[in-house]
Amino acid sequence: MKSLRRLLLTLTFLVLPFFAHANAFDGAGIFSLDARYLGIALKNNGWGLGLAYEFPIKTFASFKGLFSHMTLMPSEEQDWITTVGIGMEGRLYPFNHGMRFLYLGMGMGTDFIMFTGAEDLNYTYINCCPFAGWKQNFFDFVMLEGRFGYRIMLSQPNEFILDHGIVSHGLEYSLTVQLNIKKILKLIFSRKSESESFTKEVIL
Repeated sequence: MKSLRRLLLTLTFLVLPFFAHANAFDGAGIFSLDARYLGIALKNNGWGLGLAYEFPIKTFASFKGLFSHMTLMPSEEQDWITTVGIGMEGRLYPFNHGMRFLYLGMGMGTDFIMFTGAEDLNYTYINCCPFAGWKQNFFDFVMLEGRFGYRIMLSQPNEFILDHGIVSHGLEYSLTVQLNIKKILKLIFSRKSESESFTKEVIL
């Protein structure tokens, strides 16, 4: 009996979002912040941030642009390190439900790494990454995205860069939360307007 209940709950969890809020994230681009770069930077006495914007080109396909920047100082004896990364991903959604559910894709990116100090050095690394993932929306303004892929470096980074995690390579996976800010703000201000309207009615 318990196993049957678990099965029903699992099916409900997977199937219900196909019918509820079907158009919540469709037809518009999704802008997101990537805090992974901030985590890498904090470990290396610096700061950083990643930006991404995914926009649909068909109901079953999208492009995603990527940008990242970090300023690092791993140790007092080490030169300042500045990184700039740009990339582009192409994604296919075989279920044809917009930018939701299963997707497959391929991405390519370039990392520019500059050492500034006693000796100025510049490195450029190009990578590609096949990946697959799943996007699941809940309610009208929250989406979870799980993804895994394998990043291939077309040129081998030096050991210092690899040891400090400045560029990633090999198997990678992530779980992210995406929020529909436009709908959240609309919900907040609509409730505020309703509250103000109710107050006026009470006063009158």
